[in-house]
Amino acid sequence: MADLVKVEDVSFRYGRDEEYALQNITFSVREGEILGIVGPNGAGKTTLLSLLEGLHQPESGRIIAAPNLRTGILFQVNGYFDNLSVFENIDMFQSMYHNAYDFEELDRIVDLEDIKGKKVTELSGGQRQRFFLALSVLNRPDILILDEPTTGLDPNARLMLWNLIRKVTGTVIVTSHYMDEVENLCDRVCFVDKGRLFAVDSPKKLIKLSHVKGYVTFSCKDRDVIDELSESEEISRLDVDTYRIGTERVDDLIETLVGKYGGNVYNINSRKPGLADAYCEITGGVIEEG
Repeated sequence: MADLVKVEDVSFRYGRDEEYALQNITFSVREGEILGIVGPNGAGKTTLLSLLEGLHQPESGRIIAAPNLRTGILFQVNGYFDNLSVFENIDMFQSMYHNAYDFEELDRIVDLEDIKGKKVTELSGGQRQRFFLALSVLNRPDILILDEPTTGLDPNARLMLWNLIRKVTGTVIVTSHYMDEVENLCDRVCFVDKGRLFAVDSPKKLIKLSHVKGYVTFSCKDRDVIDELSESEEISRLDVDTYRIGTERVDDLIETLVGKYGGNVYNINSRKPGLADAYCEITGGVIEEG
């Protein structure tokens, strides 16, 4: 896949006497991918997006975009005419572009029919994000930049919005506090903390790179089985007949327990290592989701 945007050794601060908000950031945005940028508040995510959007310029380094790249942006705070309906707002913003989607095209992409007559102040959270998404893609963007698009939405509204985002455009840059969302939906993820970029890769590779462990808990009354497992695994005893094994290979371990020990092992439960675990291990930081 071709790179639509390259960020090369970029540093930025808001004033000469300020600490650097970003330091020596390097990554690319590939055509057709959903790229996630994750980190706690103050990590530099929104600052990084402001540079990608052209709202600020790097103090050093450079950002190279493909020629004639059209960008759509969904900000955390969005402007609109609150005394106009959804349809009237879109009609107003359409006049600002030479090749904008018409309302019927937007309706097929973003599903606006049920809200087109409502004023924006009358919309629910999910409906409002649908409207903002429609505004952000009016110019038929090649790349869509989304800053915390699902914050505050209930799980159903989050899922609906992501399904719409996938329909809108092939290339997306998104920041999010929801690590489960990023893990399941992003092709690659940037780990950012304290203005530094720690890693960029697919969620699966980042989890593997971090060597974080999940665990399997199970019950077993056969001491011979426990002794045999102890030869190759680190087992913790949780209760009289309940044990836990920490492992990077959760599925393989479950297969071994079921296939080799059969009915001697029961009440099996597991937790696989996730992207939030990998983030903590790689960066040394913590993300509070939600």
